Formats: sequence, structure tokens, C-alpha cells
Amino acid sequence: MPKSAKIVAWTAGVLIVVPVVLIALIFVLANMDWGRRVLERTTAQLSGGQVVLTGVSGHFPDDLRIARAEVRDAASLWLTADDVTLQWSPAELTHKRLQIQLLRATQVQLLRLPSTEREERPEPFKLPMRVDVAQVDINRLDIGAPIAGTAASVSLQGNVHAASLEDAQAVLTVNRLDAPGS
Repeated sequence: MPKSAKIVAWTAGVLIVVPVVLIALIFVLANMDWGRRVLERTTAQLSGGQVVLTGVSGHFPDDLRIARAEVRDAASLWLTADDVTLQWSPAELTHKRLQIQLLRATQVQLLRLPSTEREERPEPFKLPMRVDVAQVDINRLDIGAPIAGTAASVSLQGNVHAASLEDAQAVLTVNRLDAPGS
């Protein structure tokens, strides 16, 4: 084999093998306790402290459990979720589709809506991909008074399918936990 062909073969091999090995290493480490703690720290660092995950377990990336998730903005904490289960198909992202089989949480607190501190006019929000959530199950969703006018606690079950904000379907069953109503 000529020397130039060997160089091309080695270069192609490195360009293919190295990324595959790195991805495999990420999957292996993220399924070890040590790797899960790194995932928690990295999420907080990459989000600038806006997303904090604790107690990550399950099988990365398709069957995750999170003991607690907190979401903050510049003002303060606005969303918490406890005992979260996320079962989804990461491979569907290659088809521009977010496919979630199960999104479950024992308790979610939606304290307020996130602040939208922008000096310029925001562009209308568009879904970057199709979103299909086969099953949503939240045992207790506490909605803060700034959102609903008065605080409310509900349970929520259902599903959501959306190609865009204009082309969406949601079937949700919401039952009040703190007062009569559904």
C-alpha cells in the first residue's frame, strides 16, 4: 500500500474511531455513580447555575431518574421537581423529533413564570422539532399565586403531541387536590 494511502486510512480511522470511543466512554461513565455526579456538576456549570440536578440515577441517556431538579433565572428559583422519571428515545433527535414515552414526577412546584428580561423585542417562539410525550404523570403540581391568581395544587395526567405551537394536541386530566374540581 502506498504511503499516502496509509496516511489517508489512518486519518480516516482516527476521525471515525476517536469520536466513537469518546461517545462510548461518556455512556459508560454516565452510568456509573461517579459519572452521574460529574453530570450533575456539569449541568449546573453549563447552565450558569440555572439548572441544578441532584440524585441522578437510572440508565443514561434513555431512562433517567432525578431525585430533584431546580430551575432558576436571574431573579430566583421558579421551578422545582422531585422524583422525576424520564424515559425517552435519544435516537429520534436525529429525525428532529423529541419522543418521550414517560415523563413522571412525584411533586412539581411552579412558583412563578420565568422572567423575560430582554431589552429587545423577543422573536416569536418556535418549536425546534416535533414533540411527542406519550405519558405525562405528575402526582402533585403546586401552582403559585403569581400564575393562577391564587395558589392551587393539582394532579395531572395525559399526553402531548406538537409539530408546532399552531399544530398541537394535548389530552390532559387535571384534578384539584386542595379543593373540589377537575
